[in-house]
This record gives sequence, C-alpha cells and structure tokens, in this order.
Amino acid sequence: MTEHIEILYVDDEPDLLMIGKLFLERNEGIKVSTHESAISALALIQTQSFDAIISDYQMPQMDGIEFLRTVRSSDNNIPFIIFTGKGREEVVIQALNEGADFYLQKGGDPKAQYTELIHKIRQAVKQRRLEINISDHERREADILNFLPDATFAINTEGVVIAWNRAMEQMTGVQASDMLGKGNFEYALPFYHDRRPLLINKIFEDDSDFTALYPIIKTENGQFSSEITISHFNEGNGAILWFTASPLYNNEGKIVGAIESIRDITESRRAVNELHQNHEQLQVAYEEIHASDQELRSNVEKLTIQTQKLEEREQQLQAMASNIPGVVYRFVVNPDRTTGFEYISSRSADILGIENNPATFSEEVTHNIVPEERERFLISMQQAIETKTAWEFETRYIKPSREEVWLKAVSSPVFENGRYVFDGIIFDVTDRKRNEEILQKKNEDLDNQNRLINTILDTVPIGIFMVEAPTGKPLISNPAAIRILGRGILPNATEENLSEVYEAMKLGTGQKYPTSEMPIVQGMYGKSTHIDDMEVIHPDGTRILLEVFGNPVIDAQGHVIASIVSFLDITERK
Repeated sequence: MTEHIEILYVDDEPDLLMIGKLFLERNEGIKVSTHESAISALALIQTQSFDAIISDYQMPQMDGIEFLRTVRSSDNNIPFIIFTGKGREEVVIQALNEGADFYLQKGGDPKAQYTELIHKIRQAVKQRRLEINISDHERREADILNFLPDATFAINTEGVVIAWNRAMEQMTGVQASDMLGKGNFEYALPFYHDRRPLLINKIFEDDSDFTALYPIIKTENGQFSSEITISHFNEGNGAILWFTASPLYNNEGKIVGAIESIRDITESRRAVNELHQNHEQLQVAYEEIHASDQELRSNVEKLTIQTQKLEEREQQLQAMASNIPGVVYRFVVNPDRTTGFEYISSRSADILGIENNPATFSEEVTHNIVPEERERFLISMQQAIETKTAWEFETRYIKPSREEVWLKAVSSPVFENGRYVFDGIIFDVTDRKRNEEILQKKNEDLDNQNRLINTILDTVPIGIFMVEAPTGKPLISNPAAIRILGRGILPNATEENLSEVYEAMKLGTGQKYPTSEMPIVQGMYGKSTHIDDMEVIHPDGTRILLEVFGNPVIDAQGHVIASIVSFLDITERK
C-alpha cells in the first residue's frame, strides 16, 4: 500500500511553487500545500500536521535557515529539506548544523532534480516514522515490565542494571532512577546489605560459591530458581522469597543479559504449613479417640468442643487457601504405594476450570494438559513420587472452556505417619510467560537498532567523537575520527593520547588552543559551538586544519550527560 505524505512547500517565487507542486503530486500518495512566506507557514504548522517541509533559502522577512531554526526551537522534529539555488558551502553546513535533514540545490534537469527531491522526502519521512515507532516500542516495553506482578530486574553481561520495574521498587524501596546503570552488585544491597552475587549471576558463571549462597537451586531449560528467607524484610519479621533467573538472548542466540523475578511467597508458604499442622492435630485427635472407649465416653464433651474448634480452624485455613493466588493441594503416597489427593482448594474452579473433587482431580487435570506435554508431566510427577523430592513443573493447559493457559505446579514432600505427603500450589503463570516472550522480542529489536547505529557510525565520512559529562571519559568514536585525527581514541584510549588530541593549535597564533574554547569542552557545559581554526598535528608531524561542531547531549530531565563533536578535514579547502 502506498504511504500517504503531506508536504508543506515554502518559496517566495509563485511559479516555482506551482511547478514543484505539479512535479511532486505526480507521485502517488504525495499531497503538497504551498506558501510564499516562512512567517505564514509557521502559523499554518500550529494548526495543521505535515510529514515534511521543503523550504527555499533566500526569502524576504525570514530566510530558510531562520525558518528551520524557529521550527526546531519548538521541539518539532519534522523532516526539513532546504531546496534552493544558493549553493555556498557555508550555507549547506549551517543548514545541516541547524537540523536540516537534507540540502538540495536547484538547477539542471527538472525531472532528475525532482526525482531526487522525492527520494530525499521519502527517505526522511521513513526515517522519522521509524524513530517514532522505536520510541513507542521502547515505551510499551517499559510499560509491560512495570505491569508485571512480580518484582523483576535485568542486567547485561557486565552486571550493569538495565531494568528495574515498579514491583521491584515497592519490594526494595529503591527507585529505578537510583539503580539503573549501576554495576558492582549494587542490586544485591537491598536484599543482603552486601555486594554479592544473586541467582541471576549464575546465568553467566557456574561457580561453586553459589552452593553456599543458595543451598537448593533448581534448573530447567537453562532457568534457575531457588527459595531464600530474607530476615530483615517485612519490618524485621522476615520474608520467604522465590527467585527465578533466566538468560536474555539476541538474534544470534548469544546471551546478552539476564533477568530475575522475585516473588514473596511468605503468606502462601505459611498457609500450607498451617494446613499441614491442622491435619496433624486432627490425626492425633482421632488416634486418641480410638485408643480408649472409656476415655472417649468420659471426655465426650471436651472432645466435642475441641472438634468444633478444629473445624472452625479448618474453615479459616480453607478460607485463607481460597485467597491464595493459586490452587493449594495435598497429595499423599501411602505405605501400600496407593496415591491420591486429600485436599484441593476452591480456587481450582477459577484457575483450572474444574471442581475441587479429590477423587477425580488427578484424572481431569492430566486430561486437560496439552497432549505434547502430558507424557513429560506424568514422568516428572512419577519421578518426584518415587524419589520423594521437591517437584516443580510448568506446562500449557487447556481449560474446559478451551482457553489455553500456562500453569506452574510446585510441591515439597514431608514424611508423616508412615506415608509421604506432598503439599503444593498450582499457579497461573500465563501473564509472565507472555511478558517474557514480549520482552525477548523487544531485546531482538534493540539488537537490530544497535547494529543500525553502529553501521551509520562506521560508514559516515565525518569524524564523530563523544565524551561523558562531566568526567570527559571517551564514549564513542567512529573510524572517520581515527582516520582524520591520525590516532586511536577508542577502544584503546589513554589519558596520554587523549591529551595529545586536546593539545591542538589555534591557527595563526602558534599557541595551544584554549581548552575552555574547544567544542568538546563547551558541550559538557551545555553550549553548542562551531570553529574552523583548529590545527592538529598528526603523530608523523603532518598538520591538518579542522572545522569542528560541538553540541551537548541532554537527557529527558534536561541534564547534560555527554558532549559530542563532529569534525571535517578542511585543510585542502582552506
């Protein structure tokens, strides 16, 4: 489908406007609005939306450069093309420096000229729409991560925090703005008051020290999980936390980071324990009843009261289990090897779509597991029963309503009265699974964006150099910068060769260029500068003359975080 593009064309010559409009609108999807004055065009932009602006340079009242500067000063990033008969180099440089996307000179074959203009328009509009889509995508990714119910954070392979969602802020009391970009195990401080590896670090290294840090670690499909008690959480009452760590991959299947989710399971664990204690109390009561008929008759009233209290407690525990975000169950393995469910909470109707009937529960749940997962589920459960070990399993499940969800079942065995009892919970983890898929896709998109940026830096013929503010630490330099300056800046930067770059000469003075006037320094103080009188001496003694443009890099809060310069070798031109 042909994209629709609305263009605002400004030129003080009516005939050229008419000709340009005819040529441009011969292309499908192009619509052109014309104006003979930049001032009136500015008023139109306030009320009407356009995809691109074409402007002449030399016009009365306001020329094309001033028109461009006014548009950009209002934070309008609409593609802007200078289309003029004036071809002086300083005009071209000024236009690009003020934020023009392209500069085209009038003259020559009209067909070729307007074909090139159309090409530049489509190129600029496509690039701007792509940038908008990327920005929207990044915003959606942040929203998805922040709406995850579990506390979640992510790090890159250097251990630097790249994500810290709202649930993590609530759990730790540490804001994302204070954690993002931090390394050196900063993310461990809220949990252990110490800089030490968390489970997420096991993604990158399988160190024996993790055994001491996490005595029980479960592994499945490259994912690690463990349960740890943090004593200082919940105002010093302690919290039982469930940690789950998974790798993050790029398009080539290479690990580029890791993500960890943390869930507070204190209440659910306490509920299961209380249910277990309640069953033990009932068992003791029944044994005492059958031990002595005489004692039974003499203590009937007392036993009745005790039974009522136990029943009330059972009802309370069942009500508590119904509020847990999962299906609480008890599965027993008897001494004669017979098995069965003794208890299923009422949430089974909501989460599994089946009634909490212990007699039919096992058969109905197994039947509703997707066929390709069913055999693996049965084998895994049978192994847990035979080995009497903790069990954890995730699978796709089809409710009787035909809705497909992801379930996670966990249980721990306890030996009591000659039999093994598995107390556990079944969770609906559909949202987490889908969010993991979305996050993985976003990581792939970000990898593609990084490759695009690196390709641009590697191929552009203008030297580009960026340093951190206010430290002056080198961040970026492209091959053109190394070629023009005659020495490496990154990645083999040192204080010595960086200082050599700063020992530039001011043309015609024989003196070192004042550090405070250099564009790279000016940018760190939030100033945009342009000079064309910097003389740099190559390591072989060759002298070159540079034209340098410097600008600050501003973050979303208006703070200067870096300084970037671009420079051209103008020795021959001078």
